[in-house]
Amino acid sequence: MTSRRGFSLLEVLVAIALIGALLGAMFAFSWDMLSVRDRLLLETNRARGAALLLDAVEGDLLTCVVGDAARGSGIQGDATTLSILSRAVPARLAIAHASELVFADLERSRYRFRMGSGLIEAQRTPVVMGSGAGYEAMGGPVARVRFRYHDGSGWRDRYDSLAEDRLPLAVEIAIWYADTEPDDGFGSESSAEDPWPDAPAGFDDLAGFDDAGDDPATPVVAPDRLRVILVPDAAASPDAETGPEDPEP
Repeated sequence: MTSRRGFSLLEVLVAIALIGALLGAMFAFSWDMLSVRDRLLLETNRARGAALLLDAVEGDLLTCVVGDAARGSGIQGDATTLSILSRAVPARLAIAHASELVFADLERSRYRFRMGSGLIEAQRTPVVMGSGAGYEAMGGPVARVRFRYHDGSGWRDRYDSLAEDRLPLAVEIAIWYADTEPDDGFGSESSAEDPWPDAPAGFDDLAGFDDAGDDPATPVVAPDRLRVILVPDAAASPDAETGPEDPEP
């Protein structure tokens, strides 16, 4: 009758080492997969929030109005908030009508960036309803959102179309996803060519991109998303500076 030999201590230790190495590799792989998943979700939320903001503001600016004392300013905002009064159809199509029902489709859209949470939030309310629901998150978190307004002579950090009695020529939206190293170029939507070749003086996309103050020695930090939206039927201020005239032949 043959006797059965058990495992030696060395064989047991080798088996434990192999099992430990296998479990460690599986744990590392799972951890990497979870990290990639979290980064992917974060980038997706950032991109979705940026795209929703850019498209929503561009749609509102297509049919925005200057505003009046009863309904408020058509475009009012600063560097982190933007309010737009718009309607479903261009206002010029209703000039011949005097009824208040013509403006029954007016909507107030508000956009803001919350520095603490990094969220981009929006609110849309029909003017006839007065105050509406609260803000809803569009996506994020992002490091920074900045609105700027071109009045025909240069970019401004604040604008009120009712006080100015005119719409701005353009609204710029710049979005930084995170604190990044300085870059010499623009984000994914920019181009080396001038996006507005016939623009008046002061239309400088790089102005104010230092993201750290007014120190000229601070290197430029380009936004991850940048869009300059022209406002239809807007007119420059009468005292706005214009570019050099073309020489006569």
